[in-house]
Amino acid sequence: MKKGIRSFVSVSALTFAALNVGASDYETGTLKVSDGVEIHYIQLGDKGSHVVLIHGFTGSAEGTWIGNGVAQALAKHHRVVAIDCRAHGKSEKPHDPAKYGGDRMSMDVIEVLDHLGIDKAHIHGYSMGGGITARLMALIPD
Repeated sequence: MKKGIRSFVSVSALTFAALNVGASDYETGTLKVSDGVEIHYIQLGDKGSHVVLIHGFTGSAEGTWIGNGVAQALAKHHRVVAIDCRAHGKSEKPHDPAKYGGDRMSMDVIEVLDHLGIDKAHIHGYSMGGGITARLMALIPD
């Protein structure tokens, strides 16, 4: 493991401890999407509308949304789904460049939502996740 990555993991562990957040505070799952790549996601909250969180480039669902308490705060009134985009976090990291073209990352979000039986959701993206969100709005505006 590279030095910078080790430091990030240490900071995340400290943040989890400070927020009293553990693995038992949320559910995780994976879905093998239509092109065979495994996508990891986190769910928390059991009432209200669905909120989907998409992290930025080099980020992860845990690092961007769980570690700082954003997902937990939203989960008080919403059903939160935080997705690890392909090649990020705990999702699969394919080496084939063809696995990254076009609307692939946007379609991963759609496939995860279909898998979870979610027809409508508020979607929030940070950085790269904002680009994925914008593309989702163009593909499926409602």
